[in-house]
Amino acid sequence: MRALLNSLSKHLLHHQSWAGYWEPVLQCFKPGWREGYFRAQVKHVQVFAEQCVELIIEPEKSWPVHQAGQHIALTIQTNGRMLTRVFTIAREPQLARQKRQIRLLIRSQEFGAFTSKLINLRPGQWLNISEPKGQFVIPNTARLFNHACRWLRHYAIYSHA
Repeated sequence: MRALLNSLSKHLLHHQSWAGYWEPVLQCFKPGWREGYFRAQVKHVQVFAEQCVELIIEPEKSWPVHQAGQHIALTIQTNGRMLTRVFTIAREPQLARQKRQIRLLIRSQEFGAFTSKLINLRPGQWLNISEPKGQFVIPNTARLFNHACRWLRHYAIYSHA
């Protein structure tokens, strides 16, 4: 059925998909909704040292939990255009699951078409994000963290002896 609707939409309505045709109407009720993406609400934006931006967003409940090392495509609307860039998630999966928030640390370019716009984001604003992507994942991050802590404790004790 979906394939039939998409085919009719492509030929009769000049849209790539049936959902794409209805997108402006749906956005009146669900701001930031886009077919194939997840909505996320901006919770916090902080600028560090004029070039780094910390962006904390809360994805909708249906967003799948990421694995350490994965990235997302982040889409913002600026000047009536949708711009998308890919960023690595900077939050441990367990913490992201508990707080239901994603943390992105982004180096901002002063004249960048995308990153320079991030400092203008406000809490409560809606963005679009993709599902977590990428095969470069770090398994057992909790175990790795515990080993690193033990090594640091050992180093601290014996380096001052």
